[in-house]
Amino acid sequence: MGKRHKNTEFEFKSGWILGIIILFGVALIISRSIIPQVIGSIIRCVLIDGVIIWLIFSKTFENTLLEKITVILYGILYTLFSFVQIPKVALGAYIVYSFFNVGVSIYSYYKNKQSAFGVWIFACLSAITITKIVFGLEYVGSDLHFWLPSLIVAIVIFVISLIVVLKIYFSKKAEGDLTPEYRNNLISIPIAGILFGFCVALMCISSFNYIFDFSQPIKQTYTVIEKEVVGGVGVPYTSTLFLKDGNNEVKISVGNDVYEKYEIGGEIVISLYQGAFNVPYYVYEE
Repeated sequence: MGKRHKNTEFEFKSGWILGIIILFGVALIISRSIIPQVIGSIIRCVLIDGVIIWLIFSKTFENTLLEKITVILYGILYTLFSFVQIPKVALGAYIVYSFFNVGVSIYSYYKNKQSAFGVWIFACLSAITITKIVFGLEYVGSDLHFWLPSLIVAIVIFVISLIVVLKIYFSKKAEGDLTPEYRNNLISIPIAGILFGFCVALMCISSFNYIFDFSQPIKQTYTVIEKEVVGGVGVPYTSTLFLKDGNNEVKISVGNDVYEKYEIGGEIVISLYQGAFNVPYYVYEE
């Protein structure tokens, strides 16, 4: 009885700690536009690392040692690349981490028969970071070049998944051991396969076009003709500069400090890269 009371008290305190961390994060988001970038980075690292510490010691999720290591790795990556601005290295590191995270999640599920929810949270955050880096680039023409090969990969995975589940289905039916679970798998697994395959292929192809691009940049000077912040009042989620050079118009996503630095009518120098898969893109470089 005493042990149960102790665990309940621990969880109550953990809940309060997590609640304070979340409120702290909300306050940070609301005030993001007025906080200097370095201070904002420090606060965000404290927020992320605080959640990680809570997950490690939480009795609710009961994470294994491998899962705790996986969560800690995200904290290390996030803290490191919040202050060391090397986009290509950061992108590669987050891709490797995402695959490692998924592998740990699958391993934990089959070994412990339970979903590693705490680990999946950081897999999603890592995927969001990858998406933000890759699609923060302004592609010349269209980024649809990535969609067709990604769709082909997804269809291949769908066909393979369908063949596997059909083989298992008819095998279990012949053995007289057919349960509703196997019937549901006929639909759920192929659909999950095509969605997962498309997202992973799109992420990898677009990322590799940037990571393995060793072309020499072409520096071009543009005039800022418009500025836009999307995300709500006082919550700059995406900061965009619209640029023009003669008849050529482009838009680039930039950080809050760069957004505030350049005014409409001012000139800015951006770089044009060829891309590893010959999909050119513009990017702003300090």
